[in-house]
Amino acid sequence: MRSLIVGCLMLTLSGCYMVRGPRGIDSVTLQAPLQAGKSVYVPIAPDGRYKPWMSATLKDAPGSGKAAAEALYDEVRLRQPRSVLGVAAETEEQALASARAKGLEYVFYPRVNEWTEASYWTCSPEYKDIVNVDLSVYDVASGKAIKIDRLYNGGCATRVFQIPVGIGTVEGRFRQVLQTWLGQNQFVAR
Repeated sequence: MRSLIVGCLMLTLSGCYMVRGPRGIDSVTLQAPLQAGKSVYVPIAPDGRYKPWMSATLKDAPGSGKAAAEALYDEVRLRQPRSVLGVAAETEEQALASARAKGLEYVFYPRVNEWTEASYWTCSPEYKDIVNVDLSVYDVASGKAIKIDRLYNGGCATRVFQIPVGIGTVEGRFRQVLQTWLGQNQFVAR
């Protein structure tokens, strides 16, 4: 008991803390599960928004659409080798047309809602890294959505003696939730 009290006191005095935000997936499945062996097109979506420190209004987050698409592509191609990454920002309709032209079967469209990266020194429970992306999966042949999921994750780097340890990035947080999403949405053989 005494060592537990001493341990808690040491952690309190050292200034060690970690801020974790919500992490999860809100899912809507509209049709059958994803099929194994199908090809996937991952377009670059338009950029999302971010919340500046000490501000209540969101601003454009340049490069967030490309960063989300590249992270999604890197994770998807490990499971579906016949995957193609887009080269420029596209709307969902343009992405479907691009996938049809390339002879691909699925479109994984990552719409970035929020892509806020707090610096180590400004990160707090009130202001932290936040990634919030709507991931829509389309069947290219029908042009219809199969799934629409909201992927979100947030938090701050762990601090020891008020010094941040570990590198936490918005891309890293997005990859964490993507790996969970891909684990839940295994491609099934038909």
